[in-house]
Amino acid sequence: MCGACGRTVVADDVLGPVRTLRSQHIVAQTINALCTAVPGLPTIQVAGDAWTLRSATGAVQSCSTVRDLWAALVARVGAAAVPLLRQNIELALTDAVGLDRDVLLAGKKALVTER
Repeated sequence: MCGACGRTVVADDVLGPVRTLRSQHIVAQTINALCTAVPGLPTIQVAGDAWTLRSATGAVQSCSTVRDLWAALVARVGAAAVPLLRQNIELALTDAVGLDRDVLLAGKKALVTER
């Protein structure tokens, strides 16, 4: 729990001990860029100290960590879309560095774990 604000602090193995709004936006942009080519996937938006997945049907899900975000996204991916998402991650990994690379590697791991 944060001593200054009283909110529960969630450990995130991708973002590390310091979570900034900028890093949260980078995570959302990285994942959204992959999802534009895959039909039916929700969009990710930053919401305070978490992310929200908004689907075309209006369903909203909140996620506190990058791992939770990928798990929720993979759970919504149809079996036919998994190879396309995996291919997009592999292509993006070829020139990704820093936080982008960490987010993509977490997504690659989530696809292997979930499917």
